[in-house]
Amino acid sequence: MKIRFDTNTKDADAAASAWLKLDAEASPKDLTLTINTWGDLHYNISGEIDSKYIKVMEDLFNTSDFNEDADKL
Repeated sequence: MKIRFDTNTKDADAAASAWLKLDAEASPKDLTLTINTWGDLHYNISGEIDSKYIKVMEDLFNTSDFNEDADKL
């Protein structure tokens, strides 16, 4: 099963580190890291992974640094 994700952070280092770890360990499809400058500056990571890599994604994004809703950062 495939899982789509889309999350945000204001921490550039956390965004870059998460992107690199996902790329290396989770074989993502359509992995993107973008800078959003509308409103408060934040970084968006999105893509698709196989569900067998859910633990990698949970470990990366289950922190206060990331939130699906950029307004809650």
